[in-house]
Amino acid sequence: MTTRLRIDPDFWFDRATWSAYMAFVLLTGATLLILLPSSLSIAERPTTPPDTVLFSAFFVILYGILAMTLGQEEIDWQERLLWPGSLLHLLARQLLALVLTLPYWLIFLIAHSLSPFTSLGVLLHFSVYGLVLGLFGWRLALTRRSEIFQFNLKYLSFTLYLIGSFFLPGLNYLNPLWPLDRMLGENRTDWIALFTQSYLLWAGVGLLFVWWIRRCILREMIEEGRANGVNVSDN
Repeated sequence: MTTRLRIDPDFWFDRATWSAYMAFVLLTGATLLILLPSSLSIAERPTTPPDTVLFSAFFVILYGILAMTLGQEEIDWQERLLWPGSLLHLLARQLLALVLTLPYWLIFLIAHSLSPFTSLGVLLHFSVYGLVLGLFGWRLALTRRSEIFQFNLKYLSFTLYLIGSFFLPGLNYLNPLWPLDRMLGENRTDWIALFTQSYLLWAGVGLLFVWWIRRCILREMIEEGRANGVNVSDN
C-alpha cells in the first residue's frame, strides 16, 4: 500500500495542497524578479547586498506558511500511512517545495556574487525550519477545531514566533533569519557553532512536537477503540 501511494501523484500533490504549492512558487518567483539587482548593481558587487535580507525574509514567511499548511493536511494521511510513513510524507512534501524553488536561490546567489553551493546550506536550513513548522501545523489540525480557529491560531502563533524570536534574546537562536544571516552576510560563522547554537535547539523543539503528536494520535485511537468496544493499549 505504501509503495502504491508513493507512485500515486496524490502522494505529492492533492486538491488540498495544489493551490498552496502554486501560490508559494509564484509568490517567491515574483519576489525574486522584484529583488534581483540591476546589471549595474551586479557589476559593483556590494559587500552586503540588502536585497539578500529582504528575499530571505519573504522566503521565510512564505515557506513557513506553506509548511504549516502541509502539516495541517497531514491529518488526512495519518490513517493511510504508518506513523513513520506520515513523518516521511510530510518531509517529502516540504522538500518538494524547496526543490521547486531551488533554482530561485541559485539565480539569486549568483546575481549577488555568492557561491551557488551556498544553496545546499539554504536547503538544509529550510528543511529543518519547515519540518518544525509542519509538525506544529499537524498538531494544530489534531485539535479538531474549526478551520477559522486554526487559521487564526496559525497566523497569530507564526507572527508571535517571528517577532519574539527576533527581539527576545533567549529565543534568538530559534529565529529562522539568524542562520541565513550567518550564511549570506559578511559575518559568516563556522558550521559547528551554527549547528550547536541553532539546529540542535530546533531539533529539540521538533522532537517535542513529534512526541506531542504521537500522544494525541494514540489518545484518539484509544477513544475510538473504546467507543467501538475495543481495548487499545497506549504503548
